Amino acid sequence: MRDNGATIEEAVAKFFEIATDAWKDINEEYMRSSPYSRDVLMRILNLERIIDVTYKGNEDGYTQPEKVIDAKLNQKSDGKHASVSERKRNCDSEVSALRKLVKMERRRADAALAEVERERDASAMTVEEAMEMIQRLQHEKNSIEMAADQQRRLSEAKHVHDEEVIQSLESLLWSYEEELGLLRQQLGGPKKKLISHSVKAGLQFPVGNHEPL
Repeated sequence: MRDNGATIEEAVAKFFEIATDAWKDINEEYMRSSPYSRDVLMRILNLERIIDVTYKGNEDGYTQPEKVIDAKLNQKSDGKHASVSERKRNCDSEVSALRKLVKMERRRADAALAEVERERDASAMTVEEAMEMIQRLQHEKNSIEMAADQQRRLSEAKHVHDEEVIQSLESLLWSYEEELGLLRQQLGGPKKKLISHSVKAGLQFPVGNHEPL
């Protein structure tokens, strides 16, 4: 009040305005969907209603209930008068029921948390098993690749050796063919002389299937 220069009446009116806005917020939040039990929310709303009735009109109905609340709550309800003590008993009953519901919700939350922990442990175990399987498969893959690479190197070495053997045999065959040609040339002259002498001497030179020189 000193900072804003307001009077007591203006401050009280402002507080009433804030309380009215708060009641609107409470009712709007109550009407929205919530993950909490509707019974718990109803108990909280009833407790707020009792507080509002107790201190409504800028009066202290908690310290002087017989003076403030009697005029408001001691009215006929279904043909009966509701006394202040009865309202207090109802309030205590509401608070007790609210405590029971809170304990029930807490037990449900603890059970849900335990279930989440079990699921997390199971997921961690599954992930660990999957990682072990991946490592085992990777090791087997590496072993197969090493064996395949070794077999490839052996095949390449064998192919090179076979090529060298073929080249060596071709070179040897070419050398034999050259030597055979030289021998045929060397035997050509003596054979012709032998045939000529045989003809002069009247000898018949045997004719057979021989390779021509």
